[in-house]
Amino acid sequence: LRLDANRSWDEAAARRFLDACRDLPVESLEEPLRRPTLAALGTLQESVPFPLALDESLADFFAADCLAGAAVRRLVIKPARQGGLLASLELARRARDAGVECVVTSALESTCGLLAAAHLAAVIAPAAAHGLATADWFAADTGTPPPVTAGRLFLSDRPGLGFHPRLS
Repeated sequence: LRLDANRSWDEAAARRFLDACRDLPVESLEEPLRRPTLAALGTLQESVPFPLALDESLADFFAADCLAGAAVRRLVIKPARQGGLLASLELARRARDAGVECVVTSALESTCGLLAAAHLAAVIAPAAAHGLATADWFAADTGTPPPVTAGRLFLSDRPGLGFHPRLS
């Protein structure tokens, strides 16, 4: 189970939830704290065998501070929120060097942006389960979404992003 608390809990509620999940097949938990601090996240992370992850609150911390103490074991990278592909790649490299894993997810980009994020995910962690199968959430889009089969998004084997604009 990949869970996301969406910054719902104070530290005591997060601790109770994590204690209750100890024997469940939890893959990770994003954003457990309403008002996260690196110290509180680090204490919670030490108490569970699965990764805690920063997503939207990643912007609240200077990334180097977050990585230096390894307050969490996972970062959720949304390239559109991290300053683009190069900034996201640099963050992922620094995270890897600090022993922190990364996954790439969509901030609800068009197909073109989604394909760029998928290429980044393939570079950062090719075997990880990223969160990029969001193209069908739109009523209309700028291009043809990449195929997703059995939970896997497939990139073109041809050069380039593989973006094909919709002309209608």
